[in-house]
Amino acid sequence: MARHFAYIFFIAGFLLSANNILGQDESFFNGMEFNYNPGYIMPHHTSIDFITKDNTSSFNIELIKQTTGEKLWQRIYNKPRLGFGLYHGSMGNDKIFGKSYSVYSFFDAPIFDIKDKFSLNYKLSYGISYITKPFDIKNNYNNIAIGSHLNIHFNLKLNSAIAISKRNKLIVGVAFTHFSNGKFKSPNKGLNIVSGNIGFRRILNLVEYQENTNTEIPPVEDKNQFSAIWSHGWREYAIFTNRVDYVSILNFNYERKYRQWAKYGLGIDIFFNNIIKESSHENDNIPPVRKKFPSRYYRTGFHISHDFIVGDFSFLFQIGHYVKNKIADDNLMFYNKVGLRYYLSNGLLFNISLKAKLANAEFTEFGIGYIW
Repeated sequence: MARHFAYIFFIAGFLLSANNILGQDESFFNGMEFNYNPGYIMPHHTSIDFITKDNTSSFNIELIKQTTGEKLWQRIYNKPRLGFGLYHGSMGNDKIFGKSYSVYSFFDAPIFDIKDKFSLNYKLSYGISYITKPFDIKNNYNNIAIGSHLNIHFNLKLNSAIAISKRNKLIVGVAFTHFSNGKFKSPNKGLNIVSGNIGFRRILNLVEYQENTNTEIPPVEDKNQFSAIWSHGWREYAIFTNRVDYVSILNFNYERKYRQWAKYGLGIDIFFNNIIKESSHENDNIPPVRKKFPSRYYRTGFHISHDFIVGDFSFLFQIGHYVKNKIADDNLMFYNKVGLRYYLSNGLLFNISLKAKLANAEFTEFGIGYIW
């Protein structure tokens, strides 16, 4: 505990003197924030509850860019804060899970605020994490949650910012943090952490907000959109096998933009799986519908979706149902997807999404498409 407080005072002192480092007028970032996050593992499997021994603690430090309201999407989201951060924390059992080190980007927007005094905010963070002790069949076979060093870091936070002075704010909140690798390496049950949050924000440069005489959000002009996306990924089936499948996905979508910040849609999905690495074991623990699990197969389904739009990005939420799925791992015919898409002005788009069956990840897909 003494070491934790030493870290807090050291980094707080660094933030207080940060004007000498980043507090120049031409600096891209205009703020820094440090947080301490005590928490616990939220077990979504009884086996993870069994091997979790301790509470968790983590620290993160962030560089902040305060938007000014100059662009439409900034006004829609009430002048959010953007930036990058570094995260380090324990994971409930240092011997089995080890420690986590993450780098991430974030989107931090006010729900409501009292100017320069108080704000209630929601915050989304997404990045890459390095976990020091993944599953190893010889040396760490008790880790049934994390199968690889590299993992996705996802954080959702609700916090309040309370002004101490014009440049300094106290941060208090709660957070949910998730680690998993998207099934490219087994096991991949993942780890979920629920934590409290106490922090300190130092504003290096005070921002002059863009004053807009017309605060109304203009109506949507191009409401109907069509897109086609081709994505790729891979997945490892089980811990004790070397079987890896290549996955290719074609999506055809119709979407209707009903607000400047949101759209809903529906579409068709075609999935193709092909074994690229055979198992070295006869028993894969995969219940095939046929006597022999085929080396390649197709699945088709349809989906409904909803996107939240932030500038040239959109956050995708999707649920689908298989029409043809003879090689299902179980009898569940529904699937779901969350993802991020980036749109270029010439109609091209880039996609990164996680496909899952309820809370069980199937694979991470990376793709390119066209929207018109």
